[in-house]
Amino acid sequence: MADGRPCPLSLQARFRSRRSCTDRGGGACAALAWQFCDMSTRVIRQLIQLQSSRYLAVGVFCALLHNITVICGTQFGVAYPVALIVSFCTTTPVGYFLHSVFTFDKAPCWNRLQRFLVTSIMGFLGSTLLMVLLCTGLRVPVIVATPVTTVLLFLWNFTSARWAILQGR
Repeated sequence: MADGRPCPLSLQARFRSRRSCTDRGGGACAALAWQFCDMSTRVIRQLIQLQSSRYLAVGVFCALLHNITVICGTQFGVAYPVALIVSFCTTTPVGYFLHSVFTFDKAPCWNRLQRFLVTSIMGFLGSTLLMVLLCTGLRVPVIVATPVTTVLLFLWNFTSARWAILQGR
């Protein structure tokens, strides 16, 4: 804020800040501070919306790549666990690069790649368990189980990719 304090986030903090600024005769100070707070809130909201829409675009591309790899692999006689591994090995580096450069506007680097790989492996394990449950346990065809698993893991992938790439800015 203009008087050196951080932008308050809670309503009570906003009221105290506005009151303390105007109590000191700083009506202009309060007006300027609130314009800054409102602007920074809008900028943060727009940034998250932009990242979300970009994540969605990259996520859809990677999901299609994954689904095509697994479904085509199984249609050509490859066991679905092997197709999952092949898909992971192709989709993960593509996803990391696109999310780094396009979604979050960060240069790829080794530390971010390591975090991304750890969260991707966790997602892969979750995806594999879901596929085993659906395909082997419930006898759901791979062509149905693969998209279902993809949709269920979408939220995990967004939060983990965001953390992996933006952590330690």
